[in-house]
Amino acid sequence: MLSLFPKLFSFAILVPVAFRLILGLYLGREMWRNYKKAKESASPRQRTSFYIQAVLQLVLGLMFIAGLFVQLAGIIACVIFLFRANEVRGNSGQPSLIELSFALAFISLSLIFLGPGIFAIDLPL
Repeated sequence: MLSLFPKLFSFAILVPVAFRLILGLYLGREMWRNYKKAKESASPRQRTSFYIQAVLQLVLGLMFIAGLFVQLAGIIACVIFLFRANEVRGNSGQPSLIELSFALAFISLSLIFLGPGIFAIDLPL
């Protein structure tokens, strides 16, 4: 196979680690936003919803960063990001947010097949 930089193929084992860190840090940031929204919301129903989202994002983010049950976390995150893209599209939201949600869904989907990679608690495939 022709390639401009064939030596870069030796770093292919680090791709799942980069994907895990990207998803974990993004979910951590979203968790913090939902936690702030929960503190500022007036109704108890919204507050509970934001807290549940924050806890789910915290758990998924920690699973991705630690590399624990990555395939399960990937399935759950993929479904969440696809629902978010559909919700944003239904509300005539920003196209960049829809594209970000689809990109994160595909990163999550790729982790299902790639496995956790190195530096993970899970065993690599």
